[in-house]
Amino acid sequence: MTPLHITTLSKDNTARQALRLIIVSTSADFDKFFNQLMTSDDPEGPHGARIALRRIRSALSGFLPLIDKDVLAAQKDEARRLFRLIGTLRDADVRAESLGSARGQRSSQDELGRIRVALREAMITQRAATYAERLCSLFATRHWQRRGRKAKNWRKAPVRKIAVRALNRTWSDCRAYGPSVKDLSLPDRHSLRKDLKALRYLAEYFDNLWSGKTKDRFFRRLKSLQEQLGILNDIAMIKETTEPDRNAMKSLEEKTAKALAKSEKAWRLLRKRSLFWT
Repeated sequence: MTPLHITTLSKDNTARQALRLIIVSTSADFDKFFNQLMTSDDPEGPHGARIALRRIRSALSGFLPLIDKDVLAAQKDEARRLFRLIGTLRDADVRAESLGSARGQRSSQDELGRIRVALREAMITQRAATYAERLCSLFATRHWQRRGRKAKNWRKAPVRKIAVRALNRTWSDCRAYGPSVKDLSLPDRHSLRKDLKALRYLAEYFDNLWSGKTKDRFFRRLKSLQEQLGILNDIAMIKETTEPDRNAMKSLEEKTAKALAKSEKAWRLLRKRSLFWT
């Protein structure tokens, strides 16, 4: 996939400055992939647009103490709504990639075409073309700021202070799932995957504020775990929405067992002392 914009933060940035920088760069990512979604059939468009929306939501949650509650709720709701709409096309793309037969591929391509047309119409209705511009315009003002001395102090604080708070809270959410991926239900495994994404996006935003082998080890272990959980998620979605033949089902079961074993190891390693911000 085309690389996303890198938000380079400095230790000298205040939390308010950091949030504005993140909003601008991530909005630019959404704009780029949204335009691709609307003009091309390349799966990269919906995939990249959804990542950008998830990163925006992660940033808003991470900087929660700075942001007015009503503004926060409204912005997260809009990002979530667009994310779910685009998800219908993204899921159809994954199903299309999983089908090996010519007949199955033709049927899937027909489905993709119908979903793509409906999604583009929905994007127009939802004013998605102006979403990034509206978001940037809002955070260029003071209308998003939470009132009160405590919120003001957070906005003026060094960015590392809000970074530590955001990463600790998100990591705590992840650890709450327990020490074993195998023991989790499918819904809980999916929820862990989403929380790990939020953790990774926040860690990437704040990446430049720390250095060293501990940070490198953290990202390596986190990416490995996410890769395996992604495989498990795609397999579960394929089983739920298609009817694989015997050979295809056998292959899916083998891939599931392998991904589960790898994810178990990656989760165990990640839970060891590999946090770079502590």
